This record gives sequence, C-alpha cells and structure tokens, in this order.
Amino acid sequence: MKGSRIDFEHIRTFNGSQQEAFEEFCCQLAYRYKDIPQNSKFYRYRGAGGDGGVECVWRFSNGEEWGWQAKYIFNLENVKPQLAKSIKTALEIHPNLTKYFICLPFNLTGPTGRKGKSESEKFEGYKEEWEKWAQEKGMTVEFILWDKTKLLDLLLSIENASSRIKFWFARTFFDEEWFKKQINHALER
Repeated sequence: MKGSRIDFEHIRTFNGSQQEAFEEFCCQLAYRYKDIPQNSKFYRYRGAGGDGGVECVWRFSNGEEWGWQAKYIFNLENVKPQLAKSIKTALEIHPNLTKYFICLPFNLTGPTGRKGKSESEKFEGYKEEWEKWAQEKGMTVEFILWDKTKLLDLLLSIENASSRIKFWFARTFFDEEWFKKQINHALER
C-alpha cells in the first residue's frame, strides 16, 4: 500500500482473515448508521453458515429488519453466486426484512459504449431478480449497494475516524480533530 491510500485489498486481518475483517468493518458502519429509528436493536451474527444470509441486522420496535451482507470479492461475476445464496437464505430466515445492504470492496464499472453490459447495468438486473424473489415470498425488499466509495464516505463521516483508519488500514489520517489536539498541545507548552 502506497502513501496514505485506504485500500480494501490491504485491510488488516481480523480473526485470521481479511474476509472476516471486511465483514466486521461493514458491521461497524452499519452499527453507526444514522437512519435507524430509536428503540431499535442491533444484532451481529457470526458467519461461516451461521449468519442466516446477513452479517448483522437492525431490528426495529415494529419487527421490521434491515440486514447487511458483506462480500470480500473484487469481481462482480464472482460475487453474484455468493450473493444469490445469501439473499435466498436471508429471505427465508428474515421474513420481516425490508432493506438489504450489500457491501462490496470495489466500485462497479459504468457504461462505456463497448459491447455488453457494464457491471452497474448487470447489478441493476440482479436487483430486479432479487426483488422478484422477495415478492414471491410476499415481501418487499429494497436492495442497496454500499460500494467502495460509499463505505469510505461512511468511514470518513465518523467523528474521529482516524483511529478506525489506523486500526483497519494501518494508515495515519490527519483529520480536524488531530490538528486541534496538536494545536492545543503546542499552546499548553
């Protein structure tokens, strides 16, 4: 990793793997998500077949759930079958699911004018398929992509994000809080 760049390919290992690290990283962002109603409960599930198609959920007082799924894969074609399996499981295990956040460590390609669909166009097609699966179960689920840009934006929006950046990416980030501390420390001398 060069310079101060934050790169998911170089996220630290956690519980022995980068996959586990990426899942935990995404769950921490979900835990801090600002659009959660009061009196809701957060649940973090362990993976390896024991997560019911979600890494974590917010359960609201009315029973509604928002779930998050993280896939530490850097190619949309490779992630599609794993996502399909997770989504089918989540729809089965979590009948009150209304939003399903999909966390990917990369940004999708956009239309280029070349033959074939771009990743963003393919992803929209996948979403339509997943929405049909939900409708077949009598559910309405909104599928929301948290790609690299969104994940980094959420990370950087956390107050004092520098400690999290250092923990997950072994990078020092000089945010406004860091500069204030340095100035105050210098003035105290």
